[in-house]
Amino acid sequence: MGISEEKIKMIFERFVKLNTFVQGTGLGLAICRVIVEKLGGEITAESKLNEGSTFRFTIPYKAGKKIPESGKVTKCPESGSTGPRKVLQRRTVLVAEDVDSNFLLLKTLLGKRCNLLWAKNGEDAVNQFKEHQPDLILMDIKMPHMDGLEATRLIRSYSKEVPI
Repeated sequence: MGISEEKIKMIFERFVKLNTFVQGTGLGLAICRVIVEKLGGEITAESKLNEGSTFRFTIPYKAGKKIPESGKVTKCPESGSTGPRKVLQRRTVLVAEDVDSNFLLLKTLLGKRCNLLWAKNGEDAVNQFKEHQPDLILMDIKMPHMDGLEATRLIRSYSKEVPI
């Protein structure tokens, strides 16, 4: 728990992992920093060793114009929409991801709109692709047994059409 003063300066850099026993690529906080900065904001971290850490970000907010009470508000049409809900409806998506919590997040976001298949490594992803022919593949790069790049190369040898 907590991060030392000398290490806290590095945590927003790409590929920095403070613990070798933690899974991941060390990109999470770097990606957060880029997003926050692109929005004109700032991200900071405070930490006390053996106590814990607090992360904060701020982004500028400019209030929009108020709609007059007599103003007309129209809703976006649902029918004929080509948004994500319609595009993914009843589609099969193969998720190649070895981290359970990442898959559960995708299942929460996509599970009601499409059929999800789960492969925990690249080898399993290739086998499930051959068996199920999914409409879309979400591929993690860093996985055991066979990484996502090699799995993608093999899948591409079977199909150049499926989006990965």
